[in-house]
Amino acid sequence: HMERLHTSTVERLISEGAFDLPSKEISDALVDIYFCYSSPSMPVLDKSGFLSALRRGTVSLLLLNAVYLVATVYCSDTVINASGFVSRYVANLTFYRRSKSLYDAGYEADTIAIIQATLLMGHWWSGLLEPKDPWYWLGISAGMAQALGMHQA
Repeated sequence: HMERLHTSTVERLISEGAFDLPSKEISDALVDIYFCYSSPSMPVLDKSGFLSALRRGTVSLLLLNAVYLVATVYCSDTVINASGFVSRYVANLTFYRRSKSLYDAGYEADTIAIIQATLLMGHWWSGLLEPKDPWYWLGISAGMAQALGMHQA
């Protein structure tokens, strides 16, 4: 039963596009934008470790999509258009949905990556009727960090 559940979850994630990634050129541009504009004010990631994992292909897909989500807030319209999105909103929503799908499915096992990703997912808010607003994601990341004792460091 567990194997079937896992297979069905992965199949659902595939059908939702959760594993779809932009081209290497777009990915590199979005990652550069993230580290240029977002990371200085909210240093959630170790740049060298993240880039090394990205090069090795071992980076968390949850975290990577959350980085793309944040980057779409700051990137130029040229990058949005080159990514194949019709607008910044659609790009932002797409990466949010991919991140959320991976999070909701429990796909990520690395607790630190989950904390980092959920903190970054707080950059999304679709409006007053969205139950998972920035405060929700901040609460998830803060609660997990506290459970790990990170507040004592």
